[in-house]
Amino acid sequence: FISVELWHNETKELVAGEIGYICGSMYSSCTGFSVKDKYPGAGAVQLAALGAWLVRQGVKLWDLGMELDYKMDLGGRMVPRAEWARKVRQLRVEKVTLESPPGDEGCAAQLLATLRQGDEVGAAPAA
Repeated sequence: FISVELWHNETKELVAGEIGYICGSMYSSCTGFSVKDKYPGAGAVQLAALGAWLVRQGVKLWDLGMELDYKMDLGGRMVPRAEWARKVRQLRVEKVTLESPPGDEGCAAQLLATLRQGDEVGAAPAA
């Protein structure tokens, strides 16, 4: 399993995070959290920064799980079951190793800057 954390620079508080896993060149989110009352938007920042890191690591598909509005708002889309099964069979044999970002490469602001440059990972909840 992979643990992802977003920390607030000034307060040093953990404000969002998730646990997921990699299978081939697919990443699957299992569960996540954010401190919505004190840090609104932290969950979206964490997901966007994670998406940028997944792109940089060569992940080709991100399984966001069930369809929820906030996932669709962030660019997720539903994939028909037959297409999903085909993608899983194809991508599970293409190995990607997720490594912890060295130094400042894990900084959310830097990762988000790469998104503005046009990087994108195929994000789709399973159908």
